[in-house]
Amino acid sequence: MSDKARESNDILNHIKNCQYCLVIAKNTTGPGELLELLEMSGFYRLAGVELTVDNLRKSWENANHE
Repeated sequence: MSDKARESNDILNHIKNCQYCLVIAKNTTGPGELLELLEMSGFYRLAGVELTVDNLRKSWENANHE
């Protein structure tokens, strides 16, 4: 597994276990908006990883396609 894939999975697991982050993920229109709202809430890193649109994509898709 690549470092980027591992980081994405680490963020996914954090968001799945954080009710606040999960609600934000479910109420956004895409990973870009998710990043913006997390940053507005003071989250710039999750699971020790700096947040980007790319590493939030899997988390957003998971939250909105369950």
